[in-house]
Amino acid sequence: TWFCSVRPFAVATSSLTAWLQRGPHASSSSLQQTQKTNRQTQDRRGKSKNQHHHNPSSSPSKQSIQSTPSTVRQLVNSLLRSDGTQHQLAHAARAINAATKKTQHDRDAVVRAGALKPLVQLLRTHRCAGGSGKNEAAAALARLAGNGYADAVAAAGALKPLVQQLSSGDVMEKSNAALAIANVASCQSNASLHKDRILEIGALNPLVDLLHAGHRHGSANAAVALANLVRGSQSRRDAVINARGALEKLCDMACDTDCDARMQMQASRALSYMLMGGSEALLDALLADGTLSKLVSRLHDTAGRGREYVVDCMSTLKSDRQRDAAFAAGAMDALVALLRGGSVDCKTRVARALSQLSYGDNAARVEAIMDTGALDDLVAMLHDAEANLNQGRMHASHLIAEMAYNGGADAVVEAGAVAPLVSLLSDHTSRGMAALALANIARSRHQRDAIVAADGVVPLERLAASPPAAEGAANDDLHASLAQKQ
Repeated sequence: TWFCSVRPFAVATSSLTAWLQRGPHASSSSLQQTQKTNRQTQDRRGKSKNQHHHNPSSSPSKQSIQSTPSTVRQLVNSLLRSDGTQHQLAHAARAINAATKKTQHDRDAVVRAGALKPLVQLLRTHRCAGGSGKNEAAAALARLAGNGYADAVAAAGALKPLVQQLSSGDVMEKSNAALAIANVASCQSNASLHKDRILEIGALNPLVDLLHAGHRHGSANAAVALANLVRGSQSRRDAVINARGALEKLCDMACDTDCDARMQMQASRALSYMLMGGSEALLDALLADGTLSKLVSRLHDTAGRGREYVVDCMSTLKSDRQRDAAFAAGAMDALVALLRGGSVDCKTRVARALSQLSYGDNAARVEAIMDTGALDDLVAMLHDAEANLNQGRMHASHLIAEMAYNGGADAVVEAGAVAPLVSLLSDHTSRGMAALALANIARSRHQRDAIVAADGVVPLERLAASPPAAEGAANDDLHASLAQKQ
């Protein structure tokens, strides 16, 4: 849902076409009369079509799509005319924005008609019709940037006027400007270049201010922009973390169960991206002020949105003190419940979080995870051939390796983990952790026969003979366990 009231595209464009044909000096009353006549004509056409039951090939939606290129070109021309009134400019921007809401075909037509630069020019030079023209222009640019034209929007010079609107517009203008900036920052090509440019021209502080505004769309869009900006760069991540009030507000939004659902989800996403590169001292600060406990509580909140990003926050914990605090706050039970009932994506995130929580001085934590019965769920993940679960199987293999290392080798074998672990030795993503798990099982002399029975020795020897660099630690254990077997 977008933030402006837009009349049907055909009505808006036909009104502008009439104005273009009459010239810019037509009276306001005549323009309104034209609009009224168009609406009446549309009503009559609609009734006629319903009576005659036209086939789908002649439906109104098809006709509007076919007429878009010519009408959009007329609208673009109206934006370029220096003698247009404020109302006419806003009207043209509104109609172009309406076109971007339809299909990718219509958005392509808008760009091919050369609308980008006139829209950017509208941001720069006009505050038309109470600001609605700038708002419509920013909304159109946001949607185009989010649908394949991020580079083109940036190349048209949109970033600087968008940041200016972010600093000086009303809350709706700021909200659309933030979304446009967020969408440019999310593009795959030239992403780092765009993100650095956005921070360079001063977007950070206005985004943080909008975050604090408490507007359900504006604050959420600011969180989206901040999340996209921090990805892929520690320097940008540090800049956002050090911005006054940014981290604190994101924590408040992510943990507030009364917060608007989209605000809560986007704040959780931004927070998880920031913590991925955060220092141990930063995480200790979140532990000290109670934020970590509040985040763990969010894991139990089935009504809230963005829990998957709160799970990711658990994966960022760096010290035994932080991991023990998360366990004490109830993170383990919540994560295991999500492991059993979550989607494929959720299971992958949970397996990563539990794997991370098993690092360090971990015997008590690993034993606690095993006591929940999670081992059976992890083995089920190893058996699951779902292609999107590759990362999940890798993290599950690592957690099983920790269980086997900490005295649980018998339980791992009894749960049927050996055969799927042997199968994963041929999987490029999971083979290192699968080999580590088998190596830890092989430390138990009476469990080595289970690996032999599953035909695991030959693939282990093959992997040990040609160890990939990334699997060196696993293969050191493999060489030792195979030597013992021999």
